[in-house]
Amino acid sequence: MIDEAIKAVGPEGIILTQNSSNERSYVEKLIGLQYDKPLISEYLYTNTIANLAEYEHVFIAIFDEHISDTTKIEGLLRHCKSMNRPVLIIAPGYDELVISIMIKNKVSNGYKIMAIKSPGFGNHRDVLLEDICANTGAKIIKGNPLDNEIIAALGKAQRVISGKHDTTIMGGEGLKSEIDARVASIMANIETSHNDADREIHQKRLSGFNSGVAIIKVGGYSDLEVREKKDRVIDALNAAKAAVSEGILPGGGIALFKAAFSIMQNVNNNTAIAPGYKLVSDACKEPLLVILRNAGEDPNIIVPLIGTTSPSWGYNIESQQVGDMFEMKIIDPLKVTRTALNRAIAVAGMVLLTEAVIYEDLAINGAPSIVDLKSF
Repeated sequence: MIDEAIKAVGPEGIILTQNSSNERSYVEKLIGLQYDKPLISEYLYTNTIANLAEYEHVFIAIFDEHISDTTKIEGLLRHCKSMNRPVLIIAPGYDELVISIMIKNKVSNGYKIMAIKSPGFGNHRDVLLEDICANTGAKIIKGNPLDNEIIAALGKAQRVISGKHDTTIMGGEGLKSEIDARVASIMANIETSHNDADREIHQKRLSGFNSGVAIIKVGGYSDLEVREKKDRVIDALNAAKAAVSEGILPGGGIALFKAAFSIMQNVNNNTAIAPGYKLVSDACKEPLLVILRNAGEDPNIIVPLIGTTSPSWGYNIESQQVGDMFEMKIIDPLKVTRTALNRAIAVAGMVLLTEAVIYEDLAINGAPSIVDLKSF
């Protein structure tokens, strides 16, 4: 499924995971736009565990001014409530009173409300709002229009998901002619862009219209099974994205183990730096040694079989065979391994700089202790 989802939207596309309505797991693709604008309040969440709000058949209301008065949206909210339809409100900002009223209507009166701040800044904001208009069929609401004018300017989307980090609008119901014209305009902007930054922005805009959003629907026979499978899908998806981003390495601790020996080649008989190099080298060997011990294997027997020369030659714990890790399909994303090593070095550097570490010593009244590293 991960492979199917990435092929559907490309490596830079948007991929989400959701619960399936039945026991079957599958991939669904929708055209959609994603922006790094979260919900304005956690009290608008529909799923407090996942920290998000999700609705289907959503009205889209886009305002070009800060909403400082609840009268501006009262008619809109009444209309959506009467039709039992959710609404996503997009505006540059909201007064605290307006946010409080929306939360009260959602919590106490059953209104289905989502509200986010307008994406982007300056001229770029106007461009992104026009993208949403083309995608959903909405019109930007300016000034202080009448209620019926606001209702006439509403757009529509099949599904909207908004959480603590971003908002995704899927299945916009805009006119095909307007979407095609918008795509042509974005492609023209890409061709005429004079720097990579602008080109990248326009390409990301274009992906919302072309690549869309892939949704991995995770099914199962019980809630427990679905949650467990969904966690594994999310882990696999993150690993696949990391692999696409920077490539892959031999897994099972082999990459770091082989790198440990090349580290020591840089010492060149320099006794001043040798202890530091050896410390990093020993740390890089440890993941493989821990894996072997946890599997009940003797590192003194297995390590000589692995050797130190061939970078991909390793040991398969499951089959208890030595061989090429790529051929045995035991791999790790380079990005994950590199990030883990970088962060471990950063933590070690901080400990050396402060010359102290706080750890939990349960033997002393269950209270944390401060250990002076100079005593070691």
